[in-house]
Amino acid sequence: MDLFKQACWLLCETPIHGLLRSNSVGREDKVEKAKRQHELCSFYVAVAMGLSCTSQASKLYEAEFTAVYDTTLRLTDYLEKVTGFPLSPRADYDALAPLFFDNFHELALAALQTTSERSPSLSPPARSHQC
Repeated sequence: MDLFKQACWLLCETPIHGLLRSNSVGREDKVEKAKRQHELCSFYVAVAMGLSCTSQASKLYEAEFTAVYDTTLRLTDYLEKVTGFPLSPRADYDALAPLFFDNFHELALAALQTTSERSPSLSPPARSHQC
């Protein structure tokens, strides 16, 4: 069992459900979608960069945040096309959320890896950023 992935799932499950609902037919909510997308991306950047909270992730690590956001936005903008998610009002979100998470998790980590390869001098801080 991948404990890191499991921990990410436990913290991301609620925002993922919100993001999926905000994309469903008849319940579209662009503000909610953007909020949940930002929340998920901030979480991954905060974890990767060693922050003690997520609120500063997009400001302190703009390049990393942008990479994760842009990469995962392709997933969230085209859920039905890319993943085949049926976003009907009666979609089974309990079944869809883990599938979405698997895709999001993989894309977010790949984006962070690519960013760190482009800027190898960047290293996570010693958890010194207070929120």
